[in-house]
Amino acid sequence: MRKGLFIYNPRSGSRNVNRRLDEILAHAQKRGLFLMPVRMGTDQESDAMLYTMLMLPWVEFVIAAGGDGTLGAIAKLILENRPNLPMGIIPSGTSNDFAESLRLPQDELDCIDVVVDHRTIKLDVGQVNEDKIFLSTCAAGMFVNVSFNTNSELKQNLGPLAYYFQALGEFTHIR
Repeated sequence: MRKGLFIYNPRSGSRNVNRRLDEILAHAQKRGLFLMPVRMGTDQESDAMLYTMLMLPWVEFVIAAGGDGTLGAIAKLILENRPNLPMGIIPSGTSNDFAESLRLPQDELDCIDVVVDHRTIKLDVGQVNEDKIFLSTCAAGMFVNVSFNTNSELKQNLGPLAYYFQALGEFTHIR
């Protein structure tokens, strides 16, 4: 049985992972994966715990569940500490641009199957200002903070459309 961490962001996107967590873990177990669920927090204590879990010697891979921001944060942690550790992806954010560019399935159980079947590719990762990495998109300019400034509740209710409303609001700050 292969052993790994299942790191998920409980605040991402539609929060399907929260509702389906037991089903996801049971499916993985049936397919020969032991997954230790690790819930991402928002503070330094959570970051320290993620680091500790990642460094456990039995961890053979990580499955990251979240949106583009979550995936980037987990990828950064892996690259800085265990750069050869494989990372599977479950797209569960609002827009999931990175996962979509890889043509990953949208269903969480199908994503587990991708990991089980060893369907892997090597990816280039971009780096900016020595401490920022990006997986698929590096943005600059006046709309760079749209995704960060978009209200979580708005994203929950409107999905990707929330970003458009936020961008329209940013127009008021143009000088």
